[in-house]
Amino acid sequence: MLIFKDIDPKAKNHYLCVPKSHFKLLADMTEEQSEMLKACFKKIPQLKKELGLEGKIVVLGVSASWSTAKGLDDFIALSKELDVRYKVVLVGNVEEEKIAGTGIVHIPPVQDAKELARYYNMADVFVNASVQETFGLTTAEALACGTPCVVYNKTACPELIGDGCGYVVENYAALKKQICSVAGGGKSAFATACRLHAQTMFCMETNVDKYIELYIQAQPKTDSEKRKDESNVRK
Repeated sequence: MLIFKDIDPKAKNHYLCVPKSHFKLLADMTEEQSEMLKACFKKIPQLKKELGLEGKIVVLGVSASWSTAKGLDDFIALSKELDVRYKVVLVGNVEEEKIAGTGIVHIPPVQDAKELARYYNMADVFVNASVQETFGLTTAEALACGTPCVVYNKTACPELIGDGCGYVVENYAALKKQICSVAGGGKSAFATACRLHAQTMFCMETNVDKYIELYIQAQPKTDSEKRKDESNVRK
């Protein structure tokens, strides 16, 4: 569960259960929402317990298939170099022999959105070490769950990180440093900014409207519109 101040503060705090529901006050919850909230409180500790991660700082990576280009080598290095307080968790397809003996917790691909959200919510920091992203959907998903991100300053990755949402870095040394920085500040210091940034930047309705507006602007002008423009210039 994330707790954050409303943009239009009609209530002191709003309560958001990712990814399903939003309500203004605890007293306003329906019975269904109350049960969902209880489940949220239970599932994150349960997931950590299931994975043997209780008390650990979880560094999460998510990819359909792991490779060097997706940052696998960096995650292997992190698993060896971060101290015992940290644990690297990778979700997605990976050749087991490549991570054997590293201590990395491997989770097979997760297709269910709600189940995947459990991992994003469990993580203390999300890392996108990819150097070939056209957008970076997993980074956006992590932000939507209130999880701060550390990404490389490569291709589309830096465009997703808003103020207070994590860090954009140039190399592996900086990646490792900023992971520790996020852990030192605590996930809660970033959660509000992450969630609000995701709501603002990745809202489907808002972005569809922007695409339609750009499409309209790109259409060739009619002769009447051209004459109107010429007339305005003369004025």
